[in-house]
Amino acid sequence: MSSLKISAYRKAELALAKQIAAFEQMKTDPELRKELDFLGKIDDFLKEHDMTRSKLHQILTMQLSAPGVVSQKAGAAKPSAKPAAKPYGDRPPRIYTNPHTSETIQVKRKDHGVLQGWIAEYGETTVESWLQEAA
Repeated sequence: MSSLKISAYRKAELALAKQIAAFEQMKTDPELRKELDFLGKIDDFLKEHDMTRSKLHQILTMQLSAPGVVSQKAGAAKPSAKPAAKPYGDRPPRIYTNPHTSETIQVKRKDHGVLQGWIAEYGETTVESWLQEAA
């Protein structure tokens, strides 16, 4: 037997001893005992009613997602009655007319592709001068 195998065996033996000690400590934890008892009661209930955990989960999920059911985490803020405003929803469109091509565009934001092309080609000050007055 080589020393590498012996070393690997000793490492595995030590790791196993640590895991066994951790397992023994977990078995004495009162909270874990409560949780395991609870799961046992749930399993007994499911057996009695000929159901599986996945079927129970499906039923509970359907009830939580039903209309009128509000699920809310403790301490979470209540939903506002007013929906969030759209960032550009109320902004009136701006109309630019390129005098070189007679092309007209209607934009709500400056990141419009054609407008950006014009700004790159003619400069922002020039393009802003093409802005049409609101009617």
